[in-house]
Amino acid sequence: MPLIQDEKLKCAECGYPIVTETLEWAPNLYVAGALAELEIGLISRNISGARQAAKMIANSV
Repeated sequence: MPLIQDEKLKCAECGYPIVTETLEWAPNLYVAGALAELEIGLISRNISGARQAAKMIANSV
């Protein structure tokens, strides 16, 4: 993907982004949903995961 290459964003071998504990992929670029799966786990794709991601992101900004 051009954005990943242009911004040199870190990805795992499986293609998922490597993010911080606060779901930050790059400065001021946060992920949720499927992209947060490596940090949050399988719930990242449902409402519970969305709530958890929102809390994590909100607490970090």
